[in-house]
Amino acid sequence: MRSIKCELSAFKLISLLGSLLYFYLFVSLLVSPAEFFADLNIMLSPDMCFIARRAGMLMLGFSALLFFARNAPLSGARVAIAAAVALNMAGFASTGIHAYSVGLVDEAIFFSISVESVFTLLFSVHCVRDLLRLRRADACGRELT
Repeated sequence: MRSIKCELSAFKLISLLGSLLYFYLFVSLLVSPAEFFADLNIMLSPDMCFIARRAGMLMLGFSALLFFARNAPLSGARVAIAAAVALNMAGFASTGIHAYSVGLVDEAIFFSISVESVFTLLFSVHCVRDLLRLRRADACGRELT
């Protein structure tokens, strides 16, 4: 029983940290998209500003999802949330790597790629662990507590 409590605490911690990261992205993209892009050495056009603000709203949605799911018990919903965040962060990291490889951004992107990769790993581990636990419990015909 203790290991389940530990994992729930770990899920809560990474969910809260992820929620804070997404909220930071929301505020940055909504309030100051020019500064956000300037940090990546990208000139912002009015069209990009519009898209950045819309993307900011998506970040707010992920922030809320993780904040309200932080106490989620081991379940299919928690697996889905962890998988969605892991895929989202992996997508961020891979597009950052691609942007660097084609010269769109400079080395400043590597901090973002590192953070996104860490979140990808953390949420992927939780997703796989939770999925295996659910399958084991289902195979044994047990209820999860």
